[in-house]
Amino acid sequence: MKPFPLSLLLLCMIPFANTTIVAGLLETVRPAAVETIPGPREEVPGYRSAAEAPASLRLPEPLGERGSISFWFQLERDHAAAPGAETVVHRLLECPGVFHVDFSARPSGVELLWKWNDRKRTVSALRPILPALPGRQWIHFSVHWDAKAGIFDGSLNGTPLREAGTTIVPWEPPAPITTLQVHFGPVALAGLEVAAAPPDEKTLRRTVGNAFGTLDTLLGAYPPVSVDWKEQRGKLLYANDFSQPGDLDDWVAEGPVQATFEQGWMQMQSALPDDRQKGHLVLWLKKELPESFLAEWEMKPMSDRGLGIVFFSARGRHGEGIFSENLQKRAGEFALYHSGDLDCYHISYYANTLADPGRLTSNLRKNHGFYLVANGPAGIPAHSREWNRVQLLKSGGQIQLAVNGRRIIDFTDDGKSHGPILGAGSFGLRQMVWTVGGYRNLRVYDLPAMPSGPAH
Repeated sequence: MKPFPLSLLLLCMIPFANTTIVAGLLETVRPAAVETIPGPREEVPGYRSAAEAPASLRLPEPLGERGSISFWFQLERDHAAAPGAETVVHRLLECPGVFHVDFSARPSGVELLWKWNDRKRTVSALRPILPALPGRQWIHFSVHWDAKAGIFDGSLNGTPLREAGTTIVPWEPPAPITTLQVHFGPVALAGLEVAAAPPDEKTLRRTVGNAFGTLDTLLGAYPPVSVDWKEQRGKLLYANDFSQPGDLDDWVAEGPVQATFEQGWMQMQSALPDDRQKGHLVLWLKKELPESFLAEWEMKPMSDRGLGIVFFSARGRHGEGIFSENLQKRAGEFALYHSGDLDCYHISYYANTLADPGRLTSNLRKNHGFYLVANGPAGIPAHSREWNRVQLLKSGGQIQLAVNGRRIIDFTDDGKSHGPILGAGSFGLRQMVWTVGGYRNLRVYDLPAMPSGPAH
């Protein structure tokens, strides 16, 4: 991994327990090759270096059970998920043996990664993944934790990275953080702040300033738009209430699908709920759907953690139907669906996973290649136990998904950036291994007209 040369951080005046970290410590440790550049504010300079130039910074007092670390970074150029995009990985900051912070850009997406080195933790990473990030703009990244309270959260330009109130299993406090290694390099850094407690919203707003909320669209945090697609229902193409075992005669199960039927609906879960390799499952409708359609169904989360995905426009990479004997045999393992021999779109409309609890985004990816092409607001709320009405509308290259009348995905595939627009193909419902979900009232309609309303 290439270290991230951070002409980093002027340490701003920051509260730390009852003391203050003095400004300018980075300036005293930065190597001579690191140049000073204009920072996010006049009083906060930035630092960049053409070559790797790591430097160690000793904290006046250690961080332990509770802590908060934040900084600004600036990319040299734009990065976006796309076929053929260059893979770039930079280490930004670390406490050796305790945690590290990396920036990475790959064809599948752009991400920041805060990773605790202790692998025994249930949730060891905070990993915002975006379809793109702009270059030559200062972006503020903040992370805070409280080990005994089970809090591990953060923000980008002030936009939260988890649903409010999300907690994880409390853990043993990390080894005391006494030293930070700053990786000066091509990714510019500025304004490192270290404190014993997270900033309140007022302080965060003051720190981030005019950049506050400017990544909302990329992070899927924009307000959902209310929609009513009754007029988009054309001819009924398929209907299934999922009310009895015979209703699965039209479907092909991949993976250890266990379905039960009570009170007029289906409960679906994995027969191998503890097997993270072989326990995932997919139900495929045998009937292919046309290029343009409106699908509606209801889903109810029934487990503490879960992930629900819809696949659509799925065909083999050479145009085969997905059940062709020429295609690799599938049994629920995710990689075979997004980076195997299928082309398709998929949307994660419910996400509250073991590794990423309280996720605030619904993600639209285009496959083959796992390209993250759009984020939207969370679909089914992370802690929902109610029935939720999901609607997927595809009209040529326009893809929209709504939950309970709130449009959370609105993306138009241009047929160029990520390959040709995908047309007619198969429709499938996926759950990750530990998910238990209820399903009912699936209806699929022909689409006679385009929906109206503003796009994002």
